Amino acid sequence: MKKNYEVDERYLKVVPINLHSFVKIVGIECYEKIVEEYGGGGIYIPSQKKHDISKKNRAIYEDYRDKNMNYRDLRKKYQLSETTIRKIIDKCLKEDYKNKK
Repeated sequence: MKKNYEVDERYLKVVPINLHSFVKIVGIECYEKIVEEYGGGGIYIPSQKKHDISKKNRAIYEDYRDKNMNYRDLRKKYQLSETTIRKIIDKCLKEDYKNKK
């Protein structure tokens, strides 16, 4: 999935060296938008492991919400304890409620 954009070396001279690979991954246009939106501030990018866990947790919640799967079926499908399934669903419910406000 990692696609690298061709980036003119002259452009990279105005980009901090620690962001050169980032610019090559997202491209100049996207980088410029990120600078415009988040420039000067801190931005957190989760690790791949944390991102994968978040995707799995959201899938569990969507199975619960959209497919009406019960805790027992979710436990079997995702091979987690029922307590963990309940915690994940409660957390997602709270996030959705907070985002609706």
